[in-house]
Amino acid sequence: KESNSCNPIPLRAFHPNSTTGWSTADCPYSCSVGVPNVASNKNCLDPLDYALTFFGGWKGVLGIACAIVGTALLLLWRRRKANLATNGSRPLLEDLSGSTVSTWSRRVCASNGSRGAMEFQINRDNLPFHVCRVYLMGDNTRLAPWFLPQTVPAGLEEMVLEHRWQQLSTEVKKATEVSRVSGHLISALRHLYPPLAPLVARWQRLRRARKVQKVLMEFCDSERLWTWIREPGKELVLRFGCDAKATLAHFDVLDFARSRLDWAPVNLLKDAWLIPVQGQGTFSDPFEVDISDPVLQLLEHTDFGATAVLSVISTFNRAARKIQQDDLRKDEDDSLQQLHETVEQCAS
Repeated sequence: KESNSCNPIPLRAFHPNSTTGWSTADCPYSCSVGVPNVASNKNCLDPLDYALTFFGGWKGVLGIACAIVGTALLLLWRRRKANLATNGSRPLLEDLSGSTVSTWSRRVCASNGSRGAMEFQINRDNLPFHVCRVYLMGDNTRLAPWFLPQTVPAGLEEMVLEHRWQQLSTEVKKATEVSRVSGHLISALRHLYPPLAPLVARWQRLRRARKVQKVLMEFCDSERLWTWIREPGKELVLRFGCDAKATLAHFDVLDFARSRLDWAPVNLLKDAWLIPVQGQGTFSDPFEVDISDPVLQLLEHTDFGATAVLSVISTFNRAARKIQQDDLRKDEDDSLQQLHETVEQCAS
C-alpha cells in the first residue's frame, strides 16, 4: 500500500519522482543543483553553510584562524630571535694569540648562535685542535636517555680529574631525564595525529640537547675539569655536539696548545675509526651516518680519496634506511647481514 504524503524535506531538496507514491513516509530526495550531495549533506545546505558546519560553525572557523595567526607570529618571533643571536655572535677564533680565544675558552660549551643542522657541530677552524670525541650513551628517548659514563674514557685519564668527570656525568644525567608527561604526550599523538608525533618528539629532543649544552657550559665555567692549568689561549676545551635530530650526542675535546702546522690527515692504515650511527630506526629518523659532520669529513683526506669514502657512506645510508629498530631485536632477521654484505661489496 502506498503512502499519500511524505515527511518534510529541506528547502533546497526535491523528490526525484513526484508522480508515484512511496511505501513509507521517509521519501527519498536529492539536493538541488549547486548544493553538495545529499550523501554527505542531509540538510541540503548551500556551500557556505556546509563549509561552516564542517569546520564547527563560526566558532570553529575563528579558532582555526586564530591558530594560524598565532603559529605565524610564533615562527616570526623565533626567526627574529635566531637572527638576533646570529648577528650578535662573534667569531670563535679571530687570533690564536689574542684575547678572543681566551674569551671563547671561558664559554667552551656555548652554542655558535645559529639554529638548525649547524647548531651543534664543531667549527671547522677548530679541527686542527681536535683531540678526541666521547659519545654519550642512549638515543635521547624516555626508554634510552642520554648519559655520560662515570668512568673517564681511555686516553683522557691524565687530562681529566676523575671526581669532576663523575660530577659532570651526574649533571648530564639530570639534564637528559625524560618526564612521564613527555612520554605520554608522544604516545597520545601517535594515536590521535601520527604525523605530528615525530615532530614533537624531535622538538623535545632538541630542547634536551640545548639543556645539556647549557649544563656543560655552566659546569666548565664553575668547576675545574682538567688536570693541567694552562695559560690563556692554550686551554683544553670540552664542547657538546649532536646530530641535527638530537639522537646521537658527543663531547669533543679540543687542545688549543697544538699548532695548526702539526695537523695531518687520518691514516686508516694505522688507525681504525668506529663511527656510531645516528637515528632511531623509524621513517622520520632512520639510521644513517651524517657526513656533514666536520670531524667525519676528515675521512675525505685519507689515501682512499673522498669519492671512495663518500660512496661507502652513501651505500650504508641507503641500505640502513630500510632497517627498523624492531629488526635489531629479531634473531631470525637477516637485515644486518644484508647491510654488511652491501657495504662490503661497495668497499671492495
